[in-house]
Amino acid sequence: MAKDIFSICATSVPSERLFSQAAMIMTNKKSSLTSDSVKVLLCINAQ
Repeated sequence: MAKDIFSICATSVPSERLFSQAAMIMTNKKSSLTSDSVKVLLCINAQ
């Protein structure tokens, strides 16, 4: 449980770009994604 709560995705991507990618993922068409799916997509795109 602690791993799920305190885990973060290690990345060298600047935070502004990561938030921009998050905004692109969370559009109206993709709003049905779960929060876990969004986290996975952000971690994959940040690598």
